[in-house]
Amino acid sequence: MKKVLLCGATHGSNFGDSLFAIMFNKKIEKKFDDVDVYFTKASEYSKEALNIKVAGLKELFSMDGMVYISGGYFGQSHNENLKGSIYRFLTYFAYGLFMILRRKPIAIIGVGAGPLERKFLRKTAKYIFNKAKIVSVRDKESRDYMRNYGVQSEIRVTSDSAQVINDAIFNIKKENTWISSQEKLKNRQKVLIHLASKNSDLYNDIVIGAILDSLGSRKDIGFIITTDYVTKGDELREVYKLFPSEQTVIYDFNNPLEFVEVISNVDAVITPKLHVGIIATTFHKSVISFPLHPGKTIRYYQQIGYPERCKSLFDVSKEESKEMILSYIDSKVNLSQNLLYKANENFDLLLDFLENNVRR
Repeated sequence: MKKVLLCGATHGSNFGDSLFAIMFNKKIEKKFDDVDVYFTKASEYSKEALNIKVAGLKELFSMDGMVYISGGYFGQSHNENLKGSIYRFLTYFAYGLFMILRRKPIAIIGVGAGPLERKFLRKTAKYIFNKAKIVSVRDKESRDYMRNYGVQSEIRVTSDSAQVINDAIFNIKKENTWISSQEKLKNRQKVLIHLASKNSDLYNDIVIGAILDSLGSRKDIGFIITTDYVTKGDELREVYKLFPSEQTVIYDFNNPLEFVEVISNVDAVITPKLHVGIIATTFHKSVISFPLHPGKTIRYYQQIGYPERCKSLFDVSKEESKEMILSYIDSKVNLSQNLLYKANENFDLLLDFLENNVRR
């Protein structure tokens, strides 16, 4: 058996990163029965919910190759402090350096990259990108950042891998049991309201306030209050109290694939996060985004041709949010076939890397 190490943001319960772990793992398992998949890190949630295993020290020294799976960790977070940058280096970049030191092949597949404000992160990312056998990034801005940082090797521009979640391999159900069991939602337009994990006071003042002002009096709407990570539920209940109880429900996030099914069965999504919006666009829903991480999220909506649907939470007023909601809540998004082709290309590159560099 050959062994491949996957590096991604699997140390928590974040929705988008959980999807990437599932997708890359399943794609490899379906194609190759002689490749054993390990991850660099995994929370207890990831181990149980995603059914993945973590490489210990012994396994790290026996890896035949490594793949940086899709995710935005080659770019810094909004207002990231030094501690956060050091954590980023140790959680992601250090594994690439370790594999390069051992002269093992690396692939970087469908990642978001930049900006990297700290010099040690820029130099390390440049070194890893230049040493990788295959590199693909999810948008041209990521390519441009890495070119500016000095990457000279080929960088393919694809699209976000999550856009092909509806592949038959994942068996996404057309009707979700939880949605169909909610009496409050029946015969109503279903609007999923995704809460913010950070800057929640600002998000609630601007976005939740705008939703209440623009949609709160509409009796034809059923509201679903949720997060995209495991939570005790206190913040859900606080926001729930603001909405008409006879047409509002709480969805407790626990399983990423079930959440995909929930999104596929609503009519509209209002979200501060990139991948909740991406999954909604994949299923042709109405999507409105007020991102916590504006750089990468704004880039995505520009890429798909709907830049008006996304404004940074830190640069939008309550009145502007209200206008966006009223303008787009009933208007669906349609992705081009070229974007889906580009998203699929990431997995073609993944399998090609494993075939020609890990299994040889």
